[in-house]
Amino acid sequence: YNITDVQIFDNKKLSFEVLSISSKKIHQKYSNNLLKNVLDYDKIVGNITLRQKIDGDYISLAGRNAGKPLKKLYNEYKIPIEQRYELAVLADENGVIWAEGFGCDKRVCVDVGTKKIIIITVSEVTQW
Repeated sequence: YNITDVQIFDNKKLSFEVLSISSKKIHQKYSNNLLKNVLDYDKIVGNITLRQKIDGDYISLAGRNAGKPLKKLYNEYKIPIEQRYELAVLADENGVIWAEGFGCDKRVCVDVGTKKIIIITVSEVTQW
């Protein structure tokens, strides 16, 4: 797989790792909190785009009964407007699949049938 580190903004880097899962007991080994930055590779539709939030973005987070626009989610968590466009968003051809700080959309969450995963790591880049 040809997925590399992507530096976004001045102080942040996203890393992507694709792994095959040999055990179907991933949910028993890891809590849902640890899995919020893990996506089921095979549930992704078409190409993945890394971008900022755009008007109309909508996500259905795992563990919540209903989805909501990212704008409302950011309001709910009191994220300042100037910081909202610094948060990374991953989308496929059907919409948002992951939002930085919140996790993955229900439709791409890992489950007992998952065979391949993408692990997303967000890290700070130190300036010298």
